[in-house]
Amino acid sequence: MRSRTGFTVTEVVVSLAIISLLFSILLPAVQMSRSKSRSVQCRNNLHQQGIAIHNHEATDHYLRGTLGLDDLLEYPVPTTPEEAGNAAYPLLVCPDDFVAVNNRGHIPSYLFNIGNERQQGRKRNGIVGYTRAADVTDGLSQTALVSERLLLDIPFGPGVQDDPRRFSGFTPTPRPHPEGLDAFAELCRTQRTMPVIWQGTNPFVFGTLPYDYTHVLGPNSNSCINGTPTPPTMEVDDSMRIDTPTSLHPGGVHLLLCDGAVRFISDEIDLNVWQAMGSRNGHESVGEF
Repeated sequence: MRSRTGFTVTEVVVSLAIISLLFSILLPAVQMSRSKSRSVQCRNNLHQQGIAIHNHEATDHYLRGTLGLDDLLEYPVPTTPEEAGNAAYPLLVCPDDFVAVNNRGHIPSYLFNIGNERQQGRKRNGIVGYTRAADVTDGLSQTALVSERLLLDIPFGPGVQDDPRRFSGFTPTPRPHPEGLDAFAELCRTQRTMPVIWQGTNPFVFGTLPYDYTHVLGPNSNSCINGTPTPPTMEVDDSMRIDTPTSLHPGGVHLLLCDGAVRFISDEIDLNVWQAMGSRNGHESVGEF
């Protein structure tokens, strides 16, 4: 009798089916593990920023002043154009954002909280200017300091891909500051339009790069400029903006509090609580979050 040295078609098909099944089971687990690792790294970046900010506060007696995160982290300043082009700032990059990874931290993934926009005039009630720890009368553990923001995915082209988590849009009509804030927020939430002014066949992206973030709408909500600019002057009311923290982490964003703690904040956080966390001196009751 001849011995069998090969496989039947049925055996090959069954083996491939088993391998495919194992792969389909393992792939989501691997992806989830990688996503969790990136989220942990993003959280650690905020933790390191908190240490740098508090070291600065201990010596210079204010939390921010005019310094940006790159200055607070004391990265070396490039001395040549080549050094500037090759520089990387890993603590300013959220690894979950592919745009930020490619940018290497030249534009930070993290922004300071400037408040909930409910203050009179241009004075912000977040962590702005020369803010001392003693100025945070609502409590360091109850007040937001730094959170995440997805970078702009530029350039725009004829087939503009608008992502509300990356780009600030427009509202149909401007509202006065600050009494019109709630109406402005509702327009932003429900009637936001794309942040593009078309000049003939050329798209012009207007004023969409935030330098800080606000506590007007909750995490991963829309961001908006107050009204829609019109050519040729392109003037717009900049007395208030909504620049919401955003991320690709499932369900929320990481937040650095003024006491140095880092918390993951759900997209479903109560809006009143979120707005109260944005103010350093509003005497609001934050409660649990």
